[in-house]
Amino acid sequence: MSAEARLTNPAAAWRFLLAGNATFTLVSGRTGTRYTFRLQRGKPRDGDNRPPPWFLSGLVGPNNGEDYVFLATAFAERVPGGGGERVQTVRAAKGVDPRDRRVLAFAWLIDHLRRGELPASVEFWTCGTCGRCGRLLTTPESVERGIGPECAEKMGC
Repeated sequence: MSAEARLTNPAAAWRFLLAGNATFTLVSGRTGTRYTFRLQRGKPRDGDNRPPPWFLSGLVGPNNGEDYVFLATAFAERVPGGGGERVQTVRAAKGVDPRDRRVLAFAWLIDHLRRGELPASVEFWTCGTCGRCGRLLTTPESVERGIGPECAEKMGC
């Protein structure tokens, strides 16, 4: 059974991305170009009140479990009034050109999701694993959400 799912709801895509361990594929509806990414949450630093960063890696080889290269860091700020966090900045990793198409595609996605948009010109596919813990998703509800039932409960969604 393939547990991949296309997310079309911007809020669901945003929740999936920021869950902490998201693997996903973006497909351009215009060109057919596809990029597979892994976005992992960093660890909080002692004494630092800022949200920990996320680390973006891109698939570069045939082994979709291991062939990833570090591309960029995404930084967030807390939303006042308990509104969670919002990614503000995406910075290319040292040695990665800031104009790298993969970095630009991810920054474009973040910019649109931050505004509550997921344009029809891009397909956003989850890889069939929970965006928070990375376990295989097996129920239709979990696949559609991109988050397993236990993690959904912990995240309040």
